[in-house]
This record gives sequence, structure tokens and C-alpha cells, in this order.
Amino acid sequence: MSVTTLKKVTLFGLTGEKECILDKLQSMSCMHLIALEQKSTDHQRMDMGRHEDLCKALKYLRSCPKKRHQVLDDKIFDLDQCVARVLHNQRRLINIENQYKFLRQRISVMEPWGDFQLPNIDDIGGFRFWFYRVPAGKIKSILARDLIWQIVHRDLRHVYIVVLSKEEPPRDAMPVPRLHLGSMPLSQLRKLLDDIMLEIEDLRAERESLTRWIFKIDENLAHTENIASLTRARQQTIDRDAVFFVQAWLPCRSLERLVTFTDNQQLALMAEDPAVNELPPTLLENPKFLRGAEDLVNFYQTPGYYSCDPSMVLFFSFSLFFAMIIGDAGYAFLLGLGLLVFWRTLRRTEPYRRMHNLALALIITSIIWGALMGSYFGISPASGSFMAWFRIFDIHDTKAMMELSITIGIVHLVMANACKAWHCRGKSIALAPLGWIAVIAGGGILWSSHMGSEFAMNISTAGVVILGCGLFTVFLFSSDRTIRQPVDLLWRILYGVKGITKLSKVFGDLLSYLRLFALGLASSSLALIFNHNAAHALRAQTGMNILTCLLIWITGHSLNVLMCLMSGVVHGLRLNFIEYFTWSVSEEGYPFKPFSKKDAHQ
Repeated sequence: MSVTTLKKVTLFGLTGEKECILDKLQSMSCMHLIALEQKSTDHQRMDMGRHEDLCKALKYLRSCPKKRHQVLDDKIFDLDQCVARVLHNQRRLINIENQYKFLRQRISVMEPWGDFQLPNIDDIGGFRFWFYRVPAGKIKSILARDLIWQIVHRDLRHVYIVVLSKEEPPRDAMPVPRLHLGSMPLSQLRKLLDDIMLEIEDLRAERESLTRWIFKIDENLAHTENIASLTRARQQTIDRDAVFFVQAWLPCRSLERLVTFTDNQQLALMAEDPAVNELPPTLLENPKFLRGAEDLVNFYQTPGYYSCDPSMVLFFSFSLFFAMIIGDAGYAFLLGLGLLVFWRTLRRTEPYRRMHNLALALIITSIIWGALMGSYFGISPASGSFMAWFRIFDIHDTKAMMELSITIGIVHLVMANACKAWHCRGKSIALAPLGWIAVIAGGGILWSSHMGSEFAMNISTAGVVILGCGLFTVFLFSSDRTIRQPVDLLWRILYGVKGITKLSKVFGDLLSYLRLFALGLASSSLALIFNHNAAHALRAQTGMNILTCLLIWITGHSLNVLMCLMSGVVHGLRLNFIEYFTWSVSEEGYPFKPFSKKDAHQ
């Protein structure tokens, strides 16, 4: 639940053993290499195209709906030939599917005109056929025209007219532009479509057949990436007088393992703490159930090495915010069924397993919160029933829900500033986030007193004092600039004034948490509206009342679930990424990337 402590290690060995040592270090997969030198080679640039082809071929085969049994025999596998076949199949299938779509559209245009073959122009005295699809309401506008024309088809919206003329009729002669049907008859288009469909089936069958080589391609891709990684590592080392040395960041827990390795390989090792002016990479370590939140943290912004890890706060706060926006146990149950359907798919790989655990936490929290709200597809349980015992909150109690949302915002921002103060511990600027905690707490007391809380009204004066002390603390400690001359004092004052200007940001950020109540209320209101409309349709004296009722209820709640899901993810993460991260994460870092070997997955 924190940023892993790292050591900077330097290994010294003989140049003749460098390749072997680097290969073994790559197998250990515990070091983030530090580039001591950077050398570009033509070999790397030449391999980029090959690597890209392997990635494209592998992605194309893995996306195939049906896959064959994997072949593991190297003797019958030709990598270059196989990749060439896969990429050719991909290009051909894309082209042929585009032709299929074009022909389908062309046939749909041709069908109202029927299957015909255009005659030779000389055989009909130089006349040509001009085709128009005229809206039914505009057919009267051409009745008075001096044209030779015939209606060949009619539907509810259009009339299909053929004009016989040596020259194209003027634009003002017809109410619509003419159609370009081409010279190929409908029967020939359909024959061509059948041929294309057969070719598509053959290409898809060939693609399915080629999926038997997924493991071998993945194995070669991993081998290629391992060689490229080893080449980059070789370029980051320094050779001096038959001795090479490599430098890297290493987790403290792996130091003993590295010491054993260096003793066995007869290498020299030097380990030291990061220097004051160095910024090591960030390696987050969390329990398995928090790994999904860790991925979200790294997706938005990797915290600096000396910052606090926000993964745990994000995990629980995102779960709560998501649940408050969903606001319905029935909706959460539906999302849980969706997760159950994709259970096996989401458990196949480690990244999916991490996100699966986070999704499970979101659904469980949403079911609990929906029960506390007493909402099941917008229906409240009857008073005195078993499910009514769990109801504590009422989404339509505006005052209480606004107070709850703002209180959650106060707690969230206080935690953010506490993390910031912990990160800056030992420095005078650590008092500034503590000052903001006092400002938020004092402001919360004043706000509660204006909301009518009897306890808060008695201590409103204390709230003013706490808020004032907090602002004064922020003014004094927004900068740690040492005062040696009058200009330094001026800069400290300016930094203090600048720090106080964030008071409006605190106010705006706290109000931003009202979206939890607003979105939850919108979800509940829509659910009630759909239930009301469905009940009204059920009471209608028609033979289709039950079907209409079900259609309104299912369609309405399905749309509401989708909107709630989108709002819960977007706004639940926003309150963490924008509000919380702004106050807690003081610096941005870069992720720890271990020097490791990749393996093929069967």
C-alpha cells in the first residue's frame, strides 16, 4: 500500500562475461536499468518493421472468434512464411469485405428498378435512359414537363421514374438529381456477391486454420523483444579497461537475492540509497484486491517516488462514488450478472483479473448502497417489510443528501491534504496542507451551522477561528524559501498570497462532490418515470397493454443502467483524479520497468 523503497545498485564485471551476465540479470526480472550511455544502432531500426509485422499478425489471429489446437513442433513452422500468409489474409479479407459492403449497397439501390440490361444506344436511335427516384409528394411537379418518362416502380415514399432522352434533362426539369446505376445488371451483381461471399468464407476458414500458429508466433515475438531488450541493456552499460559496469534501481526486498547472484558470478556490487537530487522510478505494491486501483493510478498519473500511493483511497472512494451514482440495488444486480457472464474471460490474464476484482468491489458496494437507499429498479420496499429494514437514506431528501455529499467531499479532501503533509514531512511546507485541513474543517463547521445543525451553531465561532488559523498557516508556509535578504521576504509574501488564492479552488472542489447527489437523483427520477409510464401502459384498455408495459419498462431501465454505468465510471474517477490527486499527489513520477524476459502464453 505504498511506494516500494529502491536502492541504486552498480554491478562490475569482466567485459568478456557481459553478455552472459546481462542475460541472467534479464531472467531475474527485478532491475530497472539506468542508462549510463545511449548508442543507436541500425540493427534496431531494421528490426522495427519485423516486430510490427509480428504484432499485427498475432493481434489479427487472437481476435479470431474460433481458434485451432496449437502446434508446438518447430520443425514444421516457418515464421516468415506464416506471418506473410497471415498479413496477406488480413489485407485480402479487409478488401473483399469492403467490396461486399459496396455490392450490398449497390444491390439495394438496384432492386427497385428490377433486373434489366441497358440496350445499345444505336439500336434505340441515340436515346439514353435517365433514372430518378422522386419523392411521392413531388410527382405532380413533373406531370406537366415535356419529357418521355415512365414509372417502373413505386413504394410508400418514392416513385421510380425512367426518362428517355438523348441528352440529360436540365436540372430544373426534375425535382431531384439523377441516379447513377451503372451498366451491370442486377443478376450479375448478385452473382458477383455470391462469389465474394464464398471468398470471404474461404479467407475466414484460412484465418481460423492459421490460428494454430498463435503460440509459435507469440514465442518468436517474445524472443525478438527479449533480444531487443538485451540489446538496449548492452547499450546502456559502460566498458572501461576490460571491465563493464551496469547500474539499476532495485527493490530493497530483492537486494539479498542480487547479493547471492553477484557472489556466485564473482561480480562486484555497490548498493546505495538514492541521492537527494535523484528521482527513482515508482513501483507501487498493493495487495491483490487493490491491484485494479493501482492500474487506474498509473493510467492517469504515476505518482513520484517520494509521494504517497493513492491506490487504496482510490479503490474505496471510487467504489463509494460509483455506488452513490448508481443508487439502485436492482441495477447493481444486473451489472453483477453481466460480470458473471464474462467471469472466465476476465480471469484469463493478470491485468484482467485485477480489473475483475475492482469491478466486483464496485458491484458489491453498489448493492449495499442500493439497499440502504431502499431502491430496487426504482421501486421502494413496502413499509414494515424485511427489505425496508435496511433503508437508511432517502434520495429525495435533498437537504440530507446534499449534507452527506459535501461531508464526503470534506473527508476526501482532508485525506488528500493529510497525504500531502505526510509526503512533505520534515519540511516547513508540510504545514501548508495542514493549514488547508484546518480551512476545510473550519469551513465545514460554518456550513453546518448555516444548515441549521444545533451543535454546529454553538461552535460557529470556533469554526471561524479554525478557518482563520488555517489561512494564516497557508500564508506562512506556502514556501520554504530561506529568508536571507529583503527580496526573499517579498517572495515569501507573494507565495503566501498565491497559496491563499486556492481558497476558491477548495470551495469549488467541495461543491463538485454534489454531483454524487445530483447524478443519483437523476438515476432515481428516471427509474420512477419509467415505472410510472409502464404502469400507465398496463392500465390502458388495449390488447397490447402487457407487451407495451414490458417494452417501456425493459427499454427504459436498460437505457438508465447504461447512463448510470457511464456516469459512475466517469464522475467516480473524476472526483479522484481531479479533486483528490490535485491535493495529494505533489509530483509526477515514471513507472518502474523491470529488465525482464517475456514468455509466450499458450
